Amino acid sequence: MKNLRLLFASLLAFAVIAAACSGSDSASGDDGDTSVTTAAEPEAIPTPTNESSDDDGGDDGEDEPVQEVRQGGTLVVANQTAASASLIGNTGSGTGIGYPSAQLFASPLLFDENYQPQPYLADSWSFADDGLSLTLNLNPDAVFHDGVPVKSSDVAFSIRMNQALHPFKPMFAPVESVDTPDDNTAVLNLSAPHPALLIAMSPALLPIVPEHVYGEAFEGASAEDNYASFRGFAGMTDPDVLVGSGPFSLTEFDSSTGLVRMAAFEDFFLGRANVDEIVIQIIQDPNTTLVALEAEEVHIANLQGVADLERANGIDLLTVTPQGGEGIGAVVSMQYNLEDEVLQDKNVRKALAYAIDTDFIVNTLHAGLPFRAKSPIHPGSPFYDDSVEGYDLDLAKAGELLDAAGYEADGDGNRGLTLTMDYIPTAQDYQKNLAEYIKSALGEIGVEIEIRASPDFPTYLGYLAPRNYDLTMQILFMWADPVIGVHRSFQEANIVPVPFANNSAYINPEVEAILDEAGQTIDVAARTALYAEAQAALADDLPFYWIETLPTNTVYNTAKVQNPPLTIWGAMSPMHEVWIAE
Repeated sequence: MKNLRLLFASLLAFAVIAAACSGSDSASGDDGDTSVTTAAEPEAIPTPTNESSDDDGGDDGEDEPVQEVRQGGTLVVANQTAASASLIGNTGSGTGIGYPSAQLFASPLLFDENYQPQPYLADSWSFADDGLSLTLNLNPDAVFHDGVPVKSSDVAFSIRMNQALHPFKPMFAPVESVDTPDDNTAVLNLSAPHPALLIAMSPALLPIVPEHVYGEAFEGASAEDNYASFRGFAGMTDPDVLVGSGPFSLTEFDSSTGLVRMAAFEDFFLGRANVDEIVIQIIQDPNTTLVALEAEEVHIANLQGVADLERANGIDLLTVTPQGGEGIGAVVSMQYNLEDEVLQDKNVRKALAYAIDTDFIVNTLHAGLPFRAKSPIHPGSPFYDDSVEGYDLDLAKAGELLDAAGYEADGDGNRGLTLTMDYIPTAQDYQKNLAEYIKSALGEIGVEIEIRASPDFPTYLGYLAPRNYDLTMQILFMWADPVIGVHRSFQEANIVPVPFANNSAYINPEVEAILDEAGQTIDVAARTALYAEAQAALADDLPFYWIETLPTNTVYNTAKVQNPPLTIWGAMSPMHEVWIAE
């Protein structure tokens, strides 16, 4: 566990408000380990600093021959989740929107494979001594796809848009205003120190969008308090209207299949991308993904299933590496709808948890690839507390709790209790198959589960967002810091009909106050203690039953894909430096 926590060691760097920060372009990663990495052997990532370095990290031996960067070609990326109503990361969360958004829009900062912030739209940045303001100095050469310069007012607009539309309300909640003393300077004024502010400026979290294109529609929606109308604005998905700031421009979006096609933007301020275009192809079935990889019809993908990874490792032309996506921090859980009359009873929620054998799930079903997770904070985080209640298998205890809740078993062991279970229609091993196991496990205590299979991701979201479910399997990302990916699930004000907000309808003012304080605390030890207190309370309330982590693995064509996206955000980083060898 100690080594795994190094994956999130940079959170400690973000916990100390730095003075002026700047860096060099992020380096490309190695091809990576081609073995399947299990939870017993996590890869360590060095503790970061806030200083740039000219050291290339190489050894003193003879260098390998360097291939000349090749221009041209189409890079095909497979994703399991499709975007639905928007391709702009300010309006939603997840890889479905994050993959295309990171290519279409630039963000203030990039992050390398060591969690180090790197310049992007912001050439440099600095915090005030009191930590209550952050100044961004923008690259003066950056322009939108329509040729209009990117200005500080666009940064201010993008933050307002994010605050209004994104489900992660705590992410920019401390930003009270943004001053724009000139076109290339944006000053974020904070109500309190924000230890996660830099990571919140990552590509998938803060795309910079042009106010001159989106401002009128946004302000109109704001005036009428009808942001749904803004989400319906054609500029969210229409290639003829969408104007971005990133290395690629939108040329096609097929709402029926989720396919996204993007062409290299000739005037991108960091230089034209190496490939001519990127295609994001939606493939939910991992077997189909593997066939496409082997046929070289897909170049980059992500796989999690045990058998899928074993098969990918047996294909000579592929590299399988746990690098690329470490910042996601995905946790798999069973989520309760607390508006459901049955599940409002904490004894029922605990009883269901006690009936599930997490050791069997982690070590047998998933071959030890994931880590056990007992809270919404990823076990790789320095803020994770492994001492909280994990509800290990105890069928007798489960029965006692159901009896106490008024659901006593009849002579056949049935309790007259039926619940519906949903699951995300991707990551089959960690969703569908897990739901099937839990149905069987809960049957052992006389609880009947009816599994409702969604044919696609939008259908699933149609159940989740308005809380039209009893139980659902869930995968939520921590996004490198609890402020960004954890707090959003437990804020009363975030009980909104938006996916991946507080879709349990959880209300506990004491827990919310603890999280608020942790989100404003710079001292690491004090912040750790606050998160420990919050995790203990959440483990007792149990709005979710947290089970395990979701492994992240990048799979790519070794010979074709050069300089693959192996930063902490993987394919949710801009891929202008990726190139395809002949």
